[in-house]
Amino acid sequence: MSLDIKTVKYDNEGNLWVCYGQGFRMYDAVEIAWVMLKVAKDKGIQLSNLQLQKLVYIAHGYFLAWKDKPLIADDVEAWKYGPVISSIYQTFKTYGSSKIPTESIEDLKLEDLEDEDKDALECIEGILEMYGKDRPESLIAITHQADSPWYDTWERKNGKNKLFAKMDNDYIRKHYLRVMNDPESVGGL
Repeated sequence: MSLDIKTVKYDNEGNLWVCYGQGFRMYDAVEIAWVMLKVAKDKGIQLSNLQLQKLVYIAHGYFLAWKDKPLIADDVEAWKYGPVISSIYQTFKTYGSSKIPTESIEDLKLEDLEDEDKDALECIEGILEMYGKDRPESLIAITHQADSPWYDTWERKNGKNKLFAKMDNDYIRKHYLRVMNDPESVGGL
């Protein structure tokens, strides 16, 4: 299920994302997770729930910076082990730390996404190329670095004392702009 937003969308902090001209598309996070699992399977990569969480978050961050719009409509939350998209966690939590089975994923048609939003698919493919084979511990480590959006929410904004502390999309976008434009100045994702 995708959402087509033609004028405005607000982020976690109530800031408006204004779209001038044509509308932009944000996807349900679980939909993006299934697409990521399909692309990963096609590349011979198996993912756990934790890896999927981190990779969808990283794709969302890069997409915010690259296209100046969110990839997913869901909020990203700061949890103890890093950025979490609750709907993805709830959907795949039964697998624990095991790899998510993808045998039945063959029916997922990427052509719909290819026709409608080649940029979203390109982003997902790029993230899997860069980080898809990283171990869960490595993905936790790179999303927990000082000055990362998770760290800012968890430590500076005291998110560790709040249940499901929302991470600010504008801060995520600005951080990932630095990741893309000046990676040496950034300690993590």
